[in-house]
Amino acid sequence: MRTSSSRGKIEEHKGTVESLRISNAENKELKDRFQAENIYLHTDIDREFNFGEIIGRSNALESVFFKVEQVAPQEATVLLPQHSSQPDAERRHPPFIK
Repeated sequence: MRTSSSRGKIEEHKGTVESLRISNAENKELKDRFQAENIYLHTDIDREFNFGEIIGRSNALESVFFKVEQVAPQEATVLLPQHSSQPDAERRHPPFIK
């Protein structure tokens, strides 16, 4: 025969188990959000600083960086053509990339 003290302990235990279940679910949700944010921030940092040896912040360079990032995971040789409004013979300076 159970006493009221035993029933009280069982109810308290059930409440504790439910509270732990809710806390665990909240922790999992926070962990998933932090992991997603971590991936996002690492991607943003990689995009921002991955080309540390190249100096400049022009729209043209940003375009080149974007194209390089798109093809970087591929196992292929890629040609990034140089565009110019002047013919090759009329350029004062040779291209930086050969």
